[in-house]
Amino acid sequence: MRGNTFDSIHEADVYTKLCNSASFQDVSLQAKVLIYPKLEPYPNKYWKIDFSCLTSEGLVWVEAKLVFDAKAINDAFMLRQNNPDVWRALIYVASRATIKKQAAAIKRLKRPVIAIESFASDMASIQSELKPFTPAQRSLCL
Repeated sequence: MRGNTFDSIHEADVYTKLCNSASFQDVSLQAKVLIYPKLEPYPNKYWKIDFSCLTSEGLVWVEAKLVFDAKAINDAFMLRQNNPDVWRALIYVASRATIKKQAAAIKRLKRPVIAIESFASDMASIQSELKPFTPAQRSLCL
């Protein structure tokens, strides 16, 4: 995997699919995005989204998920509230089994979740839903 290490085989598979996709010009690992601004006495809270992908229109974020647990749902809600431009350019990738088993949690995300097994066709079908992050908005990322 080009010398990279991943948290799971699923994440490595998603990386491979992204790198082989004609939709993306570049794929970067662990994009750090602000999800909750500093509020005394608490510091800023960040989410390291698995991948940031450069398209001809801007950046798209991709999160590889095996489980949509309470932390994942909470991070998604905080991102939507505090960084809506990144939120509109976020895609989740999961297995069909995960999508089926965790349908209720996924529905609450209100973001596209595509199946890794049909990655290319699913990506093509959600292109119109995505609002890529423009280069001018890049300052929101760290």
